[in-house]
Amino acid sequence: MARVKLRMYPPLYYRMSSQRAGVLALEQTISQGETLGELLRRLMEGHPAAWQDIVDAQTGQIRPLVMIFLNSRALSPSAAAQTPLADGDQIRFSVAYGGG
Repeated sequence: MARVKLRMYPPLYYRMSSQRAGVLALEQTISQGETLGELLRRLMEGHPAAWQDIVDAQTGQIRPLVMIFLNSRALSPSAAAQTPLADGDQIRFSVAYGGG
């Protein structure tokens, strides 16, 4: 059975955990050929409120300020949605911050 690891950084996981600091790590089972977009849609179906900071419930699109890394490689939200996943992949979600 193929599995991927999801790592989320604050504040993206506040709706799914009482944890307020550090990294929230989850493991998910995936189907062969499943894309990151398909995985997120499946997770949204089960717990839409928990994932609403990552995925827009109205459009199903990954929110533009969410940075996504697959195995340390940065992906745009549109590319990430189309990217097929494989056993052992590590997916990281964080918020794009700016400033100086």
